[in-house]
Amino acid sequence: MFRFRGLGPGAPPAGPKEGKKKNMEKFTARQKFILSLLLKGLALPLADISRQLDVSGRTIFREIAAINRLLEGAGAKISVRNAELTLVGGEQELLALKQSLGPLPKRWLLTAEQRVLFITAQLLLAEKPCKSTFFSVQLNVADGTVSAYMDKIQRWLAEKNLTLSRKRRYGIRVEGSEWNKRNALVSLIYDYKPVEELLAFVYGSKQDPVLRFFSASCSGTAFSGCRREF
Repeated sequence: MFRFRGLGPGAPPAGPKEGKKKNMEKFTARQKFILSLLLKGLALPLADISRQLDVSGRTIFREIAAINRLLEGAGAKISVRNAELTLVGGEQELLALKQSLGPLPKRWLLTAEQRVLFITAQLLLAEKPCKSTFFSVQLNVADGTVSAYMDKIQRWLAEKNLTLSRKRRYGIRVEGSEWNKRNALVSLIYDYKPVEELLAFVYGSKQDPVLRFFSASCSGTAFSGCRREF
């Protein structure tokens, strides 16, 4: 049996590194997202983070307070000054924090506009009804936010001669002809990118991280269809 100097037999008490690791595991998805933005080293306006997460400024302040409690003893904290957020700490401490957080799912980094586009594309390609909760978990947003997105999508689909069916137990589904769905999908991608940039991506002469992410997430179906259309 190993013995540690100054201690009786048995395992040593948890050290500060282990305590910090446990705290990192307690961060919620939203808190990790906020930290990931601030770890880039820039001061961020509170309004920008609030807009990106689709939550109120009051909610952001609550999250900051919770993050700072978990960061106690880690040599880092979020500072708020003139409605801007900054992550303060030593170089080594911030590096350790970044490593402990690990990579975030790319879908969490989408803007509100990109989330609407992403949800719409999935609904157009879905063979079965989708649950609202699925999108909430997938994109790390509140149920109310998903509902607001669905209102926008419903209006947009109506312009494409398509209907968005939203039934509590049944789920959410786009109803209409396959032809209209296909045209809507092509129109959706046109709306995201000017045609010259879109063609550059489709034919491989330009890379776009958002379109590349959408392509992978939708199994390439949307973009193979676009190639046929062009």
